[in-house]
Amino acid sequence: MILSSPCEDGTLWFHTRGMRKFGRPDIGLTGVPQGETQRAVALLNQMIYVEALGAVFTRSVGLHLSECETCVVHPELTGDLEDPGYNNEHYSLRWEECEFEDA
Repeated sequence: MILSSPCEDGTLWFHTRGMRKFGRPDIGLTGVPQGETQRAVALLNQMIYVEALGAVFTRSVGLHLSECETCVVHPELTGDLEDPGYNNEHYSLRWEECEFEDA
């Protein structure tokens, strides 16, 4: 499941819940501008898909968001099973560090 929550600075925090059920870390993306919802969801969906295939993110990785767009992300594994925002470890991403490119 992908959820979004408003932040005090007017941006959005997108985060998954439920990846623990599959033995995978959840994903959090902070600082998403209001008009970038579709792009943020596409990025998270692609990370979920790659995680489902068994990927472990230990360094920066390029993701194909569509035929015309890729994004290099820099995930950091953080948190633990007691983390109240996730109840799981999670990959932390910041929108301003995402590198979008036309394919």
